[in-house]
Amino acid sequence: MPGHRMPMRGYWIWLGVLVAITAVPILLAMVVGWFMQLNGCASNWKMGSTCVLGGADWGRQLNGTLAWSLIVAAITIWITLLGGAIWLVSLIVSLAGWQRLQRFESTENE
Repeated sequence: MPGHRMPMRGYWIWLGVLVAITAVPILLAMVVGWFMQLNGCASNWKMGSTCVLGGADWGRQLNGTLAWSLIVAAITIWITLLGGAIWLVSLIVSLAGWQRLQRFESTENE
């Protein structure tokens, strides 16, 4: 029937998945960085700095987690840019096809 809106649920779900994939490693890096700052630990990627928490040295693990989450974040940002471009092109193509279908249905019903 003409006048119906284009179904967009799948497009919004796909966009949400892309944003979530990118946000997870960025948020992890932010949380680890904040945790290190709150506990007075220095972030040193060249050599593991000491960060004593509860009597144990966690500096190497925290710096490693921070470094790897930033590396993964850089990769996922590029994946999101590619996926976002594919998302936008598919949305434009689908919207053009939907409009063409609506015009065809409206001329068919006259």
